Amino acid sequence: HSVTKLIALAAMLFYNTAIGIVWAYLFLVGMESGMGEQGVANALTVSQFLGIAGAFTVVILELRMGRLGPLQVGILGGAASVYLLLGDLSPTQYWIAVCVFNFLWNVCTPYLLAILSDFDLRGRMTTHGVSMQFLGFAIGPYIAAQLLEKGGFDLVNWVAIVLFLVAAVLVIPGIHSQHNRRRLAGAGMEGEA
Repeated sequence: HSVTKLIALAAMLFYNTAIGIVWAYLFLVGMESGMGEQGVANALTVSQFLGIAGAFTVVILELRMGRLGPLQVGILGGAASVYLLLGDLSPTQYWIAVCVFNFLWNVCTPYLLAILSDFDLRGRMTTHGVSMQFLGFAIGPYIAAQLLEKGGFDLVNWVAIVLFLVAAVLVIPGIHSQHNRRRLAGAGMEGEA
């Protein structure tokens, strides 16, 4: 059980490191696409509002679809949105990428925190998870800066994509563990009735 908790915390760290890597240079990537400062600012502003919509979407999805499906779609969709930032970038690609990225980031974060909160009632896992989140936000830009010198924005974004994919795999054990625990608890209640 403690290994599953550590894996879930690692998922939180990898996911948010990828976010930190991408977010650090998202403005400059847009500038490189030839949009100009105001165009990039507009895209990022709209993406922030879509992020709010993403957080509200979780309320609807959680009740109907569980966690694994939406979380996998969110993480893998985040990776796909970063993939759109690779190579020669048109303003339309940039708009789509940043809007999808921000929407899905705000879908995934509540799911990741919910997984952690289900591990214990005292909130320690959630506290550790938020620490992993901010650690990822801190080391992501550092990693991005080191990579930028070696391979430009494409290398930076490829590393973020890989981290997203690793996080998508690492969330699975925690979700399955909690699902099995709930199923066993439900079977125990039925046996007592």
